[in-house]
Amino acid sequence: MERVCATEQRGQQRLCSANGLTLYSGPATIINGIDFPSTITYQPSGVYTNSLYATWQTPNDTNVVQGGYVEIQYQLAGASG
Repeated sequence: MERVCATEQRGQQRLCSANGLTLYSGPATIINGIDFPSTITYQPSGVYTNSLYATWQTPNDTNVVQGGYVEIQYQLAGASG
């Protein structure tokens, strides 16, 4: 079954939510058999920075499978714009 996605008015882009999205942030670990890398980096300045590791199921979309790409967008909860 193909997912139904919204089409942007500016062009041919299709906007879809990710299936099977998993997000992780923290030290390297294994959870339910999945190996997650560390997302914590120690900078030379002495500052620790953290990032977010994301995985999802590859979309079965001809635009992606036949030479396209996946673009990721995010925003903080409660943020606008």
